Parts: sequence; C-alpha cells; structure tokens
Amino acid sequence: MIEDLYRAAWHEAGHAIAAYRYGRPIRLVTADTKGEGGTFCHALQPGARSRFRGRVWSELVKQEICICLAGPIAEEIKHGAAEDSVKIDIQMARRWLGEIMVQEALGLAMLTARTRKLLTEPQTWNAVGDVARRLIQGRKIRGTDVNTICHSHQVQRDGICINRRTRVSGRLVRYGIRRYCESGETSDQELLGDPCEGVRE
Repeated sequence: MIEDLYRAAWHEAGHAIAAYRYGRPIRLVTADTKGEGGTFCHALQPGARSRFRGRVWSELVKQEICICLAGPIAEEIKHGAAEDSVKIDIQMARRWLGEIMVQEALGLAMLTARTRKLLTEPQTWNAVGDVARRLIQGRKIRGTDVNTICHSHQVQRDGICINRRTRVSGRLVRYGIRRYCESGETSDQELLGDPCEGVRE
C-alpha cells in the first residue's frame, strides 16, 4: 500500500541521514509498498573495541545507537507514531547500550533526545525529506546520491567518523523495518567486510 511505502521511506531516510552525519559509508537505501526497507551502510562492530580508549569507544557506540533510533524517530515525526516493526531497531539499540554500561531506560531516553535533536535541525530534516521523496518515487537510492543530497543541504558530519581508512567498521548492516542483517562475529582481521547475507523477516 502507498501508506506503507511512505512510512518505510521516511523511516529509512532517517537511518540514512543519521548514518551520513556520523560518517558511515552508505551503499544503498531501499523502501517498498509492503512497508519494508533497508539502509545498507558500514557499522561499528564489537570486535573493534580494543582499538579505542574508553571515551572514544563510548561515543562511537552512542553514534551507532542514534543511527538505530533515527528510523523510528523520523517515522514518528512525520506520521505521528512509528509502527510496531521498529522493535528490531530498538533491540539493536539495547544491545549496544550494554557496551557502555548505561542503565537501559536512561540511556534510551538520553539518546532518543539526542537523535531527535539531530534530525530536527533544519538542514538535516530537509535532507531526510529529500531522501524520503526519492525513495517514494524510485524505491531505492544509492549512497552517493544520499551524499549529494546532504551536501546540497549543507548537512555537517559530526563526531568520530568510521571509514575504510581507519578499518574499524564492520560488515555492511541493514538498518531497516521488518528485515535486517545479522552481522555475526568478526575477527580483528575482518572488521570491514562484505555485505551481510542473512536476512530475517
């Protein structure tokens, strides 16, 4: 249905723009009329922890949680509420909270507020809208096009960026609704790998 497509598009646009803001290389963003979608980007992996001091690792984890939460929050801002399918994103965020030993309810509240503030900045929200509209029109958008949209709206990257040069990010992870990739365990020699293949409904 068209309503499902609209929700998926805004949801995935939220994930994508948050990923851009935090320097995650994006490969592809998708949405369809079944209300399914995904944002394929490089993501932090637990195996990279030994490469960072405590404060840096804590900030990277917080960024990862914000990317998880950005989809549901964008959907809520645009449509008034997020659907039940966002439980997957919340589960991912909760798993990451264990890495920084923050009380769950407090950590989720704090990072939800941070993500909402990030998304509602005018340039950022305009970029979310442009990505969502492109998804509604064409069902998918390449990462390079997301970058172009962000540049056109002067969206700034924040914090500690993860990229191929630093080799601290993991396999491509699919942030999305109703389906996502299991990244699995990675060794220090394989912190940046190929896209995940396992997709769960």
